[in-house]
Amino acid sequence: MLAAIVGLFVILHLPVLSSLWTRRARLHGIDPVIWFWLGGAVIAVIPGFRFIAHYFQLLVPPLAVLAGILLSSTSTARATPDPGRDLRDVRRVLVAASVIAALCTLAASSTLADASQVRPELVAAIDARSAPHDRILVWGALPEAYWRARRLPGQRFLSVGYVTGKWADRSHPPKDPEAVEPFRSRWLIFDRDLRAHPPVVVVDTSTSGLDGWDTYAPSRYRFGQVLTSCYRDDGQIDRMTIWTLIDASCVRQLAR
Repeated sequence: MLAAIVGLFVILHLPVLSSLWTRRARLHGIDPVIWFWLGGAVIAVIPGFRFIAHYFQLLVPPLAVLAGILLSSTSTARATPDPGRDLRDVRRVLVAASVIAALCTLAASSTLADASQVRPELVAAIDARSAPHDRILVWGALPEAYWRARRLPGQRFLSVGYVTGKWADRSHPPKDPEAVEPFRSRWLIFDRDLRAHPPVVVVDTSTSGLDGWDTYAPSRYRFGQVLTSCYRDDGQIDRMTIWTLIDASCVRQLAR
């Protein structure tokens, strides 16, 4: 996975990286602050190896500034100045960056690249069971459902991993997260939000087996009792269980 991400990063940032290579003779004149910035970004990526992809974006700002400085500098340092070459280098970077941006935009807009796995059927189910001003809760791996369905979250934790302890590097649920810190304090906040804004719809992704959430089902927590007592099981969409609110006062009573 690490090799794949590094390769993808190199491909998507070829305009910047190629500029550094073609202008490498001018690197000695770069302000040391830029090098410290880049070094700090590299160090910051290392703790993110357990999450892999998104930590690499820390490298983009210093690399972009470094390439920009090199491309904006003139060719007077060479024995035979060549302004035409400078212009061609800049044009090459702009064209390559535009092509990559266009390809990424096309890929992101295609159904094949829908990494979020929020299907139109799921959005339609949420729309059918709630109004635009209603709040919903996504239990599991798809916080993208909030903005896809254009609904506000019922809780401040966009991922319930904050209360269940489901992290990318954890293979098993922590023991009794509702009674030990730091989870206990978070559950108090979760329940307080639950009482203040009982979600009209709860999307339980744990039944889909997505991203290991099946071992973090609501039934493992007190929230499972809230679901079974105050909500109606409306079946599954894409193997995700849809729960619809039937009694808000019940939620306020059971969420302690």
